[in-house]
Amino acid sequence: MILPGSKATRTELKLIRREGWEIDIHAHVRRDGRVVGLCAGFQILGRVVRDPLGLEGPPGATAGLGLLEIETEISGDKRLVDIDARDRLSGCQVTGYEMHMGRTTGAGLARPWLPLDDGAGACRDIVRRPRRRRQSARHLRR
Repeated sequence: MILPGSKATRTELKLIRREGWEIDIHAHVRRDGRVVGLCAGFQILGRVVRDPLGLEGPPGATAGLGLLEIETEISGDKRLVDIDARDRLSGCQVTGYEMHMGRTTGAGLARPWLPLDDGAGACRDIVRRPRRRRQSARHLRR
């Protein structure tokens, strides 16, 4: 299952809930299903998405799906950079770009799936969770 990016993360979360997809996503994960969250999809998998400045809609916070121990706060700082990484599972080279506004934090970032060097040798948002979940704040190209 792939949760794609969006320009309105909190609105997408409301849509997921309104359409009953939250139940389906959780059932898929309980059955050892794979979930990939890209960009806003990654943020949706976390505990909460905050938009205190109202950059993507009305100011406020929306509970995420709670599948990752992360929290996101949307801010006016926009990041757009090309990325290169190597998938630790397959060894394949992965290229794409990172584009987001804000910051994602939390213990769920501790296990990288695609290690990326941010210039300081630190790994960032692409993390691996047990039970076949993959998520990324990046847009991947093959």
